[in-house]
Formats: sequence, C-alpha cells, structure tokens
Amino acid sequence: MILTFQEVPEAVPEAFRKPLELLTGEVRDLYSVRLLLWDIWINPPGEQNPNIRLILDTAPDFFVRMRSILYEHLIGGIARLTDPPATGKNQNLTFDSLFPSQKPPAIASLQKEAEPIRVIRHKIVAHLDHAAGLNPGMLPNDLTFGKIRVCIDLMDEIIGLAWVQWTNGGTLPKPDSDSMEIMNCLQKAVAYDTLEREGLVMPDFWNAPEDMRREYLAKRQQ
Repeated sequence: MILTFQEVPEAVPEAFRKPLELLTGEVRDLYSVRLLLWDIWINPPGEQNPNIRLILDTAPDFFVRMRSILYEHLIGGIARLTDPPATGKNQNLTFDSLFPSQKPPAIASLQKEAEPIRVIRHKIVAHLDHAAGLNPGMLPNDLTFGKIRVCIDLMDEIIGLAWVQWTNGGTLPKPDSDSMEIMNCLQKAVAYDTLEREGLVMPDFWNAPEDMRREYLAKRQQ
C-alpha cells in the first residue's frame, strides 16, 4: 500500500509535521475513495442508480473487481489507522500522536466504531481465516459501508481538530471523488457504441492496428 502525504503549513511544529502530513494524506485518500464508492455504486441504490446501467453497458466485470478492491482498501486503511500504539516490538503511528495532552473524544469513538472493520481486516483482508473464509456469513458484514462511512467521518473530524491546533486555525477543503470524470468517460463509450452501430464511425476502432487508426483519423480531419 502506497503512503499518501499532504503538505502542511510551515507553522506546524517540527515534531508534529511528518505525523500530520502522513495522517492527513491517508485520511484524505480514504475520504476520497469512500466518496467514489458512494457516488458510483450506492447513491441512489439498485436499479434507481443510472451509474449501474452505464457500468453494465460498458465494463461490468472490471467494475465488480474494482469495487472489491476499493472496499478492501477502505477496510485495510481504517484498520491500519486504528491499530494500537504498539504491535509487539513495533510502534505504530496513531492519531494519539497528534495530541500530546488531552485526546479528543472522537478518537475513542473511532476505536469503538472500527471494531467490526478490524475483525474483517484480520479475518479475510490481511489473512485468510479458515472458518471465516469457508463461512463469510459469520463476519460482521451487515451495513459495512455504513460503518466505513462513520469511521472515515470521525477520522476527518480528528484531522480537522489537529489542523486547528497545529496550523493556527487552518483548515483543508474536503477532497472530491473522480466519479463524475469516470462516468463521463463511460457515457462517451456508450455514445461511441451507438455511432458505431449506426455506421457513423470506424467499426472496432479501439482494436484496430495503430496504422489503421491513424489513417482513419487523418481522413476524418480532411
């Protein structure tokens, strides 16, 4: 898993600069991925969601795999950021490190809300538990996305408090997802398929040899 850093203002004390950069970057990454899942697959649900129709008409197998990858990314990220301060001889970077004195209540709330997410991470994401692998129904996977959303919102709250404390009241804009850009590309693909069926563009353009594509595009520009 690649680490994500977010630049912080020079006002942040040196002892807290790197932890704040890393934890901010990681939380913003999770926030953005959560939005992506929500925007594309979940809101609105089921057949009411026009994005599902686009996915089924273009690359359904790819997006099924991608959804699983994104879910695992969120589960692994939440569990990693809620690990205890130490695991064996290894120290872990935690939100506690951003608050040397009084810890905000959101940290304790996050630990509680993350418990079922951590069970899923331990059983089938980081490891393949024999019993859970053969019987996934034993896992606390009811309303998993709801728990993910609550955990990431709490993380965002914690990072916001840390920024207020260490950046002289500074704040960060909320990250965005790339869902609109992705869905626009799928809409273009569907539109191209329509033009192809109507004989208005070169058939099977994307699978044609490079020289044939260049020749076709050159003729179109004349």
